[in-house]
Parts: sequence; structure tokens; C-alpha cells
Amino acid sequence: RYWKDSRLELFGQRVQRRVLVIGAGRSGDALVRDLRRDAEYRVVGFIDDAPQLRGARVQGVPVLGSMAELVDLARASSAEMLLIAVPSASVAQMRVIVSACERTGLPFRT
Repeated sequence: RYWKDSRLELFGQRVQRRVLVIGAGRSGDALVRDLRRDAEYRVVGFIDDAPQLRGARVQGVPVLGSMAELVDLARASSAEMLLIAVPSASVAQMRVIVSACERTGLPFRT
């Protein structure tokens, strides 16, 4: 994988990092708009616990499932990074989110 990635960079092709966004609300929506301006990232899906959003699309990006499914969805989507976009989360909720992110083994940011 490293050889392939470094080779693509040498030949000037873009290597986009596959990202899952946690939170499909306003902040997640705004984050996707911002990330589209940055060729380094490709948003492959949203994770959100709102049942009415499952299967929906936000900015054309699918809502793949809930936090309980994060580990499996991260693997299935070949995500390389997680971005948390849930500014309304309480301290307790953020602990749950961070714990789930840690279980994926992927880097994550708020």
C-alpha cells in the first residue's frame, strides 16, 4: 500500500484520504462542503444515530448507519480517517463517540 501511495504522489496524481463523517446534521453538512474544496479528502459516508437519516444522502454522501455499527462500517467503506461533527454532543456523548472511534483503530479528529 505504501509503495502504491508513494508512487501515485511521485507521478502527480492525487491520493485522496477516505473519510467517514460522524454526524449528518448541519455541522456534518458544512464539513462536507468544506472538504470538497480540499483535494486531500474524499468523504465516503456519514455515521448518524438518527433513524430517519439512515439510507438518506447529505450533500450526495450516503448516511451508512449508526455509531453502534461504526467499526464494521469503517472497515466496509475502507475509511482511513474519522471526522467528528457533533458540536451539540454532551461530555458523556462525546466519550461514547471517542470510544467508538478508538475501537476502529483509525485516526480521528473533532
